[in-house]
Amino acid sequence: TYLSRLWCIMELFTFVQLGREVDGVEFQVVVRNDSEEEDLHAVEEAFNNFDARTCSCFDPADKERMLSIIHAAFGNMERFNQEVRAIFRTARWRDEVQQLRQASSKRNSTRSVSSQRQESPCVQVGSEASYMLDACQQEHHDGE
Repeated sequence: TYLSRLWCIMELFTFVQLGREVDGVEFQVVVRNDSEEEDLHAVEEAFNNFDARTCSCFDPADKERMLSIIHAAFGNMERFNQEVRAIFRTARWRDEVQQLRQASSKRNSTRSVSSQRQESPCVQVGSEASYMLDACQQEHHDGE
């Protein structure tokens, strides 16, 4: 997912640090049919426990370089992780999860499920930030 790719996180972080509004970031959570609650829980855990050290890059040398830059700028990874989690909170990802929970409850009560089919839960980022994320998404599709 988006939260596991270090290039994507760095682009989001840079977007915010360059003075762009966090309100311009929109998270869209996509879950599997009949696994909504399980997937929403996994997404919540991914946001709450974000750690750049567990992110991946297609090229391991890129990851090593970026983690070195983060460490030099922040002194340690936890400070960077806290900054990224603060961006997530400000962008109100919890609102998206709550809306999906409510929609899922309604679908389950009427049994008319019509959500996108996914192999695993997914977080997409869009709106104003999307132009910066095109390369990130392309890297994911080309390299993994």
